Amino acid sequence: MAPIIYYAAGTVFVFFGLVFLSLGSILSGGLSFLIGIYIVNSGVRVSRKNQRKLEEREKLDK
Repeated sequence: MAPIIYYAAGTVFVFFGLVFLSLGSILSGGLSFLIGIYIVNSGVRVSRKNQRKLEEREKLDK
């Protein structure tokens, strides 16, 4: 899956987590915030993996 999807989904979770935290719901806000951070980190991992594959292909093409 494209990393941009991870970033978008993670941003939504982080946003709603902050909204819930500001409304005083510590459990749901904190959980949503942490899920958002995890999703964004997954996107970063996928992006790095794709970058490594691209670099390996470039080395093989040379």
